[in-house]
Amino acid sequence: MILVYRPFAVGTFVSTGGVEAMVNHISLVNTTFMTLDNQRLVVPNNQIWGSVIRNVAFSSETRSMDRLGSVDLSNGAFIMSQYFVPAVVLISLCLVGCGGGGSSSRPVSTPAPQPAPEPAPEPEPEPEPEPEPEPEPGPEPEPDPIPVDSDAVGVQAPLSENAGHSNFLSPHAKPIVINGRFVYAANTPADTVDVIDSVTRQIVVRINVGVDPVGLAVRPDRREVWVANHISDTVSVIDTDPDSPTLHHVIATVQSINPVGFATDFDEPVGIAFASNQKAYVSLGPDNEIAVVDVGSYAVTGRLPIRAQEPRAIAVRDGRLYVIAFESNNQSQLSGCTEEKIDDDLCTFDAVEHVFSNNNVLSLNYTA
Repeated sequence: MILVYRPFAVGTFVSTGGVEAMVNHISLVNTTFMTLDNQRLVVPNNQIWGSVIRNVAFSSETRSMDRLGSVDLSNGAFIMSQYFVPAVVLISLCLVGCGGGGSSSRPVSTPAPQPAPEPAPEPEPEPEPEPEPEPEPGPEPEPDPIPVDSDAVGVQAPLSENAGHSNFLSPHAKPIVINGRFVYAANTPADTVDVIDSVTRQIVVRINVGVDPVGLAVRPDRREVWVANHISDTVSVIDTDPDSPTLHHVIATVQSINPVGFATDFDEPVGIAFASNQKAYVSLGPDNEIAVVDVGSYAVTGRLPIRAQEPRAIAVRDGRLYVIAFESNNQSQLSGCTEEKIDDDLCTFDAVEHVFSNNNVLSLNYTA
């Protein structure tokens, strides 16, 4: 009968047989409803046809439904939990105090507009904490000191069998140094550094270096001995670490070559002094300079001009570099007491009398 007379259609909201829900499907035997809380109900058609059927959307007239209740409008919204409201149904809500019941002819009451609440002030953002400065890296830890009484001597390298070379009369500056148990001596004519055991007083190893070694220096941590080679224009670096496989061998050479013409810029080194395990100084006589050498890279990183001729022996004490020059850059002159009076009336040495006339002891073996 429902399929024949069609008292409602799929999609309408009805109240019948104790069910208030949306019609979802109509078959020959039963009708399926969907409730507001999304439950699916299957009701036999004979039960529906035997009861009152209230079709909410059947009439084309606008209907109003009054419902007594309390609605919170402060947030601009309300929740209707019992009735589904189709688009064609107008519901008027009566606030508390309107009274119960009512007529369908009652005009719809419109609540007075409420002022929008003032937005709460946003909390001020907390200031971000300033990042703590990273600690400055401290100095690299010094390696463990070398045992003073170590008797390791390493392996003797083959020595040249040549008789030697001419004596170049190279100047010396600190040609002997002590490092722990051993004494290191520059053997200039043989171009070697001889290592002497201070206990047995015997030469235990000889190390080939450059031509004319004239100056030695021990690195502060005692792991290297540097050798100034006056004719080779180099500095030989000898490994003195007893735990190293290259003990008492040359492991590096300090030099500086001018790329234009390939001439040396490290002319005739003599004295060597260490400021620390990272910096060393080397005196360069003909250039009147002190070369600054980075110990880690064995590279010349700077030069210090010296206002004297032929700097040779150098030393570092209390943060100061001391330089001894072969010539002081001062000049003494003896007046010749000649008739031309080249020094006015000053006559400190009568060259005519003592050289030409008498040729006495002041000019012995001198022929004018």
